[in-house]
Amino acid sequence: MIKIKLTDFGFATVIEPGEKLSLSLGSPLYMAPDIACKKPYDQKVDVWAIGVLSFMILTGSRPFPGKGKNEIFQHVLGDEPDYDLLKKYHKEGLECIDFISRCLSKNANDRWSV
Repeated sequence: MIKIKLTDFGFATVIEPGEKLSLSLGSPLYMAPDIACKKPYDQKVDVWAIGVLSFMILTGSRPFPGKGKNEIFQHVLGDEPDYDLLKKYHKEGLECIDFISRCLSKNANDRWSV
């Protein structure tokens, strides 16, 4: 049996309920629109990152292309992922689309709560 554990606590921090952060740290590919727009954010940016990672695991491609931070942010702010890739490769595509689209909502208030 193979057990895989993914961790990266390089930028981890503890915040109190209702507290907002404004630092812009991490990999642009996983940064939520809140961070790209330099708005105060909370733990829902982590839900965004889970959506990005889920999309990549299930499709083998990035939800937002780009070669650098500015190009990636342009796609994050203006585009939607190609959800047809999930329909094409998975019988459960519609359920995956529902989950990932909630994680990748441009409006932080529409994302899943953690």
